[in-house]
Amino acid sequence: MKGIEFLKKQIPIFQNDKNEVAKIYGLMGVYLRIVKELEESKKYLRLAIQTYESTSNDNSLFVNKLRLAHTYQWQKDFYTSNQMFKKLMEEAEICDERRGILDFVYQHYAKNLFDQENYDLAISYFHKALNLRIQKGQKDLIESTEYAIHICKGKL
Repeated sequence: MKGIEFLKKQIPIFQNDKNEVAKIYGLMGVYLRIVKELEESKKYLRLAIQTYESTSNDNSLFVNKLRLAHTYQWQKDFYTSNQMFKKLMEEAEICDERRGILDFVYQHYAKNLFDQENYDLAISYFHKALNLRIQKGQKDLIESTEYAIHICKGKL
């Protein structure tokens, strides 16, 4: 909470730098989700999205939409989170600039499906994430996804 208060105080300092303000809003949205202030999380993530929409920082815009989908997931608003994750996956699958984080989109969507107890479909998206992570060669991410698959299989 002290970190969130610190970030709030930074907004006026950077008021002339839209990218920096949007970055602060996005971080606040993440931290507010972690402390389970989910309505406030959505508010700041929407502010980040609105601010990034007025810049050319499309990657940060995308990341904050992913964060917002995650907040809806935490609220158990799966109708909204599913719609958002599906749009994000479609964009990441066709946009070369997003392809580098497609594994994260698959992984987060799989977690969203896991929370809905849709384990079979979750496993398929964890496998999609795993295949991309193997190509990247990122050992910690590979292990994390393999662990998620193991937990999912244990639920079947």
